Amino acid sequence: CATCAGAACAAAGQACEDPAPVDSSRGDWECVCPSGSGRAVAGAAVCLVDECAEEGGAVCEAAGQVCVDASGAARGDWMCVCVAPAAGSAQAGVASCSLDECLEHGAECVGQECLDSSTAPESTGDWWCKCTGGASGVALGRPAECEYSFGGCAEEANRGVCEAAGQRCVPALGDADPMDWRCACASGTGVPALKAPATCELDECTEACLTCAKTSASGPNVCERVGQVCEDADPAPGTWVCRCPVGPQENATAPVAACRTDLIDECAPGQPAYDTCAAAGQACVDADPSPEASEDWSCVCTYDAASRSLRGPVAECGVDECAAGRRAVCAAAGQRCVDGDLFTTGDWMCQCYAPAQGSAEGGAADCSGVGTPVPLDESGAAVGDVDDDCSFWVCWWWVLLLILLCCCCCV
Repeated sequence: CATCAGAACAAAGQACEDPAPVDSSRGDWECVCPSGSGRAVAGAAVCLVDECAEEGGAVCEAAGQVCVDASGAARGDWMCVCVAPAAGSAQAGVASCSLDECLEHGAECVGQECLDSSTAPESTGDWWCKCTGGASGVALGRPAECEYSFGGCAEEANRGVCEAAGQRCVPALGDADPMDWRCACASGTGVPALKAPATCELDECTEACLTCAKTSASGPNVCERVGQVCEDADPAPGTWVCRCPVGPQENATAPVAACRTDLIDECAPGQPAYDTCAAAGQACVDADPSPEASEDWSCVCTYDAASRSLRGPVAECGVDECAAGRRAVCAAAGQRCVDGDLFTTGDWMCQCYAPAQGSAEGGAADCSGVGTPVPLDESGAAVGDVDDDCSFWVCWWWVLLLILLCCCCCV
């Protein structure tokens, strides 16, 4: 790396490393990216660049948006993306976001037209349902009460067929007979049926309808109000059930299940076990909440990390501090990040790339020095071990010159 190999890396703005600077190991020098994101043997490396870790992330974050760098290799292709449910993106700059609430709430209008007064992200709760098909009526944030002056839905008997099934009567637009009518699912799912209740497929635990566990689009369902879990395994209307939150359920029927009251979740918030795990930044798991099985809780790592052992009830979780965000500190200084012990906190360090030497724990290193000077001979080559391929060819030129001189003398 002291001569030709080093020049090849330097031309690409990269550092040169020779893992084995001895005669017996040639051609193994590497070019290393300044950020440590790439390396290549005997040639310039392709460096990955996360522009979101540089200026892109700060620009997007300041606007309350998310930075995305799709390629990781090209410059200037980062973009700011609006946070859902808002939509919009812009390359290398702040995006112009829009929020059409009808995309989220349109199904609640059930056969009616949904209108959003303003799609500005800061303008919420201003969507409307408007009656169609010759009917009049509007409502803010809910289906409108439509007044039909003609058509099939103007007949009270027809509306009664739909309402008895928890559905709404909607005009049969486009049909030849203007007196035709359809029943539409209250959740907006399924296909409206002509002059009969529709077949609806909906989760009555999460959607609002006349037969659902939820009586409104917002707020908890019936089961959640009493601390239970709602399940809807049958698509038929009115078949949802409440389940007990922990342990075996008994008599689980709609609307509310009869649950055992003697069950104790040792990991529930406020319990000592919960506090112990939370203090260590871990999750608490109680395998069996029955009173017969006590002190069976355990703490587990809350992320995909190495776990070396258990120290009492608290798990010992390995954390790569470089992967957890410290690498950016070293990369900003053109250095590599090293975490020698995943089970020790605060021991990460920034390390200089060769030929510079130096490292510093918890921050950027001083790479101004290059270590002990290497003694050179009259030709400028290092005395002792040879660390690049260029010196190898210099030696062969001397051998060829010696052979040529011998031949001349013989002549």
